Amino acid sequence: MKSLKKALIILSLLSLVLPSWGQKKSGEWKRWLREVSPIMSEVERSIFNELPTEEDRRRFVDFFWKARDPKPETPQNEYKIEYYQRVAYAEKRLGGIDSDRGRIYALLGEPMEKHSYSGYEKVVDCELWIYHTEDRVNLPPFMYLIFFRRNNTGDYRLYYPGVNSAVDLLSPGYKESLNARTLSMSSYNMLRQSFPQLAEASLSVIPGEKSSPLSPGTGSSGIIIANIFSLPDREVEKTYLKNFSSLTGNVEVTLTTKSIDGYGFISLTQNQGITFLNYAILPEVIHTKKNAANKNEAEISLMLIIEDFSGNIIYQKERNFTLEVDDNRKKLFIDSRRLAFKDFAPIIEGDFRIRITFLNKTSEEVFVHEQKIKVNPQGPFLLFGHKLVELQSEKFIPFRQEKYKILPEPRLIFTQQDTLRGILKSSQQPVLRLVNVDDENDLIPLTNVNKDPTGLFLFTLPLSQVKPDYYFFSVRIGNQEVYRTVITITAAEVQKTIDLESSDPQEARYNYFFILAQEYLNAGLLAKSITYFEKLPPQLRNEVSLPLMAKAYYLKKDYARVLEILESPRVPKTYSTLALLANSCLQLNQLEKAVIYLEQLRQYGDSVTINQTLAATFLSLGNQEKAKIYYERAKKLRETSKEKKEKPSWKRKTPSKLL
Repeated sequence: MKSLKKALIILSLLSLVLPSWGQKKSGEWKRWLREVSPIMSEVERSIFNELPTEEDRRRFVDFFWKARDPKPETPQNEYKIEYYQRVAYAEKRLGGIDSDRGRIYALLGEPMEKHSYSGYEKVVDCELWIYHTEDRVNLPPFMYLIFFRRNNTGDYRLYYPGVNSAVDLLSPGYKESLNARTLSMSSYNMLRQSFPQLAEASLSVIPGEKSSPLSPGTGSSGIIIANIFSLPDREVEKTYLKNFSSLTGNVEVTLTTKSIDGYGFISLTQNQGITFLNYAILPEVIHTKKNAANKNEAEISLMLIIEDFSGNIIYQKERNFTLEVDDNRKKLFIDSRRLAFKDFAPIIEGDFRIRITFLNKTSEEVFVHEQKIKVNPQGPFLLFGHKLVELQSEKFIPFRQEKYKILPEPRLIFTQQDTLRGILKSSQQPVLRLVNVDDENDLIPLTNVNKDPTGLFLFTLPLSQVKPDYYFFSVRIGNQEVYRTVITITAAEVQKTIDLESSDPQEARYNYFFILAQEYLNAGLLAKSITYFEKLPPQLRNEVSLPLMAKAYYLKKDYARVLEILESPRVPKTYSTLALLANSCLQLNQLEKAVIYLEQLRQYGDSVTINQTLAATFLSLGNQEKAKIYYERAKKLRETSKEKKEKPSWKRKTPSKLL
């Protein structure tokens, strides 16, 4: 077997010596790549960067614009013309297409409404853009997007509900006048009194979506913003790339400003019948700043995204907190010992790509760990680290397997003074061993493997007699190797990490049912989603869970159940719930009721689709006069819409669904 260490060195050297035209790009191509960066997919950019000749690059550009031409039969490319108008506006008025405002403007165009909150005493300079995004892939019909200047310094940034909060929109002077212990709620209440629309937008990008000021946007906001930036990957047909199929491989492109190094570790466990994804993130550095109390402070955001291999987001979790330590603890925990952040989330079965992002908002530094996993509820489930603890409490914590907890080592570095300890949940006796990465015949079996009364396999291996080197930690069950990863064993002293972890009480079990229901819904597994929704106790059947339950039944085509759920007075009549109600009524041929909900939908903004649907519905009811009014309104909206330049209008002749 070739040496893994030598292979890594060779790869590093190759990256230094192999020529690439991308390192010698002419000013023309650098300029073009920047101009189209908001609308260029990662695949397109990767292929373009590998093109060997000028002729190939010019041919690529021609195909690039043809793929986006809404009317190929006309001599002009309407999309290209409008896009460069957007770019010119962004460069002149919005700080360029590299800025948050400029990039959104290039992707989505002019917002339907724009509100400026500059010059106010209580809030920082910010803008609220309201978009009508009908017919855009995976975007809601209406959206709120906030741009703000943190502490009134620097450029305008895109506001992420959940990562940001109403606190970020307050001016520094006014913020200091509020009680620090109730800052989040006080900030939101101030916004609601002075700027109610801005306050609503601070909670979610979806108008009317219910969310808590203490934990805003934990549902769909992050997913929707991610969908905005992934529009180039979703909206453009890329079959033209087959014309460049002689190129092999794919170049990964990562666009970050202040990226830092770090370590990530992921493991699956099962506790009380629920499968959990556990993760530990260890950034190489955590920069802090002094606050008013002379403490060292950093605003931290820990984000988890679970997506399938088609790019569909199955679950997203955001955890935000302020890290505050004095000088002694900073030296002990952060500078010397380093701090590891641990969290967990329930997860459904399937093959997923996991992305964990550590964001230090104080220093604007980010570390991202990505990993592919396969989740099988039948196991096996493996945990290993340098310490095993038998727990007395029933609370849910990271890296817990039934009554045991493992303290993992995110760096996978162990010293000869350590004992490798672990837990394995398996229906069969495992074979565990260390295999030297340079010599497959250099094996160290783990013989101290015992089965406890609950059926878990507990194992230990003192490392004092294991020579320092790189090893594969291998687990075999039957004839199959189910796990293999590289660990390091060293004679040097390695300080253990200090863990900052989350936990949930035993009662959180029902909250996990809600999360699993959402994950199954996002994965399109409707029957399993409904099963978990129906497990929710009465106290969790609320304004947040009921609309999602109704969506699952709607996709299952149980329209009567949708009406039963959403007509409850507990459910707020937002755009999404009204659309589900209207569509369900249309499917059940309850046309009079459908008209009521359609009219209520219009309060969120007039659209061609709503008016066409109203016209068709009134026509079916025999009210031709009303039908004519709505058809004329739809026609007028279509004629004034900028989308007319990009795509032909489309008429609906019978009542149909809105979403």
